[in-house]
Amino acid sequence: MAYMGKSKAAAWLGAASCLASALAQEACVGKACAQGAEEASLLQFAHQDRGRAEPVDCPVAADWIIVGGGGAGCAAAAALADAGEEVLVFERGPSDKDIPSTQVMSGWPASVNDAGVTVRWTDGVWGVVAKVLGGGTSLNGGLYFADSPEYFSEALPGMNQTMMYESYNALRQELATPSQMSRFGAAWNDALEEEDYGVANLNEPQMQWIPDQPFVPYSTFNQSAPGAPRLSAAHLLHKRADLPNLKVVTGALVKQVVFNGTEAMGVRVQIGWESCSLVKASKGVLLSAGAILTPQLLQVSGVGPRQVLHDLGVEMISELPGVGENFIDRNVISAGFISPQGFPLTMSDTVYIDPERNLLLEGVGGGEIGSQLSTTSLAFVPPAARTHLLQVALTDLMSRLDKMNLTRYINQMIQPVALNPNTLSRGHVKARSKDVRAMPAVTPNFFADQADMTSQMTRFRALLDMTNAPALKGYTVPNVPLPDAIAEQINKTAPQIWEAMSCLFRAKSDNIFQRILVPCPRPVEWSDAYLEKYLREFVISSYHYFGTAAAGSVVDGKDFSVVGTQKLYVADASVLPRATHVNPQGTVMALGHLVGRLLAGEQR
Repeated sequence: MAYMGKSKAAAWLGAASCLASALAQEACVGKACAQGAEEASLLQFAHQDRGRAEPVDCPVAADWIIVGGGGAGCAAAAALADAGEEVLVFERGPSDKDIPSTQVMSGWPASVNDAGVTVRWTDGVWGVVAKVLGGGTSLNGGLYFADSPEYFSEALPGMNQTMMYESYNALRQELATPSQMSRFGAAWNDALEEEDYGVANLNEPQMQWIPDQPFVPYSTFNQSAPGAPRLSAAHLLHKRADLPNLKVVTGALVKQVVFNGTEAMGVRVQIGWESCSLVKASKGVLLSAGAILTPQLLQVSGVGPRQVLHDLGVEMISELPGVGENFIDRNVISAGFISPQGFPLTMSDTVYIDPERNLLLEGVGGGEIGSQLSTTSLAFVPPAARTHLLQVALTDLMSRLDKMNLTRYINQMIQPVALNPNTLSRGHVKARSKDVRAMPAVTPNFFADQADMTSQMTRFRALLDMTNAPALKGYTVPNVPLPDAIAEQINKTAPQIWEAMSCLFRAKSDNIFQRILVPCPRPVEWSDAYLEKYLREFVISSYHYFGTAAAGSVVDGKDFSVVGTQKLYVADASVLPRATHVNPQGTVMALGHLVGRLLAGEQR
């Protein structure tokens, strides 16, 4: 595999581009904004020194070009390379090894800010798109699940399920290990039993989820190893670094798929200062840029709805109305309850799912969740008020509190999560410009289907009941003594969030609430009307995105080729027409691995 060098010229260009993007599109990269493309890399062909900075010529050709070195892209590249195919991966971000927070469990959720791009949806909610080798698998909470045969029969009826589960297992063996029980995890598991969700078998971890019974999941954090290292999809490529038929280019922005008629010839790509007008793919191009950027790249390349292509001023290659449609941002509730005790980061040691009740419960808490994700979601105010200026103010606030050694109070909380396995509302993704550096317009249409709001209210009440379980009594408090300096800094730096934080500073004699929930609610009783208002005002992105190049409308459900084209394929969450029942990283990686095997000619 090709080594990755660094370029100061590319660093300056990356930082300038990031700043311009943040101001123009309210999108910003975490450390890439600060350090620019000192973390972007130029291709160095095999056996050259990693530290050398001189630029190289554009790559000429490969059998297969993979656009996007995320979960699916890395897995597809590994499968193709293992089969002897010549593979060239273009990843727009840096190597995961250049961003320390992506390498270990304790780096989450700082990894979300360090290696992700925050993008403001059209309704004001902020999403995150990974910009790093490994994609979302280098940022996320590590849970590795297989979805059910019933899910695939409905969502991907043409897919070879036998091969899919083979890929799940092959990747599990390379990347995943059972979650290990922590102190808070044990309390969460006891609370699940107390609330009549069932009893987990702690001695039998499950890759495929079990309905209506808690279970121990697999994780890509090896919690049995010193430091709990993360084994993201990027690990698949690092393990294969000596293969001469596998090359990876980081800091490579693919601008367009190049066609000869309706046949994909290759791609146009920018690598640092170097603009490569055509890198040829003799066998095909596989798009694995994710459910936000894959439809954008299809649209700017001439594949998509007629009106969108017309508005962009691009030549139509294949008219596909479904490109960018059917966007799903899964419904999620992450409720922060202030805890009287600190504890290490816990990432869902046991999980409960019941799709019939639209309920997926995960016990999360500790670490730096409060201080890190607050600057990502900005969910202390309604979506319309979550501006880039608030993002800057909150980042400044957390920096000030950190310097004063006060963020420990913000992070001393449990944050149980309730997700919707069956989100029904649909939005869309539309390219704003032919220039892919401009993030597309993303419209999620949260709760467009009222059934999503109804089930969201049920999930919220389930979380409230969970935190009232006897096993979690030691993890919630009605009052907490916080230093006055925190209130002073909030009012000085980010006064917009005061109302959402005000319950942290009530008098000790004020016992109006049994436990402190952030964002702070106002009433004592949760009427349906007030709860719906609260959930709409503090809605957040799940960072689980699906559906924008769906099988059956945009790609063939068997070989994942793009309809109306030749030699062009898609493998990522955009092909899934409905959300996975559980966290998607296992399914996304297994799908990429499956498609790689199919493209290499493997059949069943």
